[in-house]
Amino acid sequence: MILGRDNDDAEACRDRWLSENPSIKILRVHHPRPEPETWLTRLGGRNVPRVSITVEYEELEREPETCAAVFREDQAQTIG
Repeated sequence: MILGRDNDDAEACRDRWLSENPSIKILRVHHPRPEPETWLTRLGGRNVPRVSITVEYEELEREPETCAAVFREDQAQTIG
């Protein structure tokens, strides 16, 4: 689920998330819909998410060598 302050913000967040995750297979992108009103939205002003977009996706499986290389890189960053 992707949240935004309005339709344009939610769509921009969706586009940014999709560009940052090229290894996923998109199954379905739902239309923006308003979030139910809560005390947070009443008191939070303009910066509280009021719109959500649901994205159904599948993560594509990586090859074992790629997973091992990514794991080693993560360990190196954690250690170093």
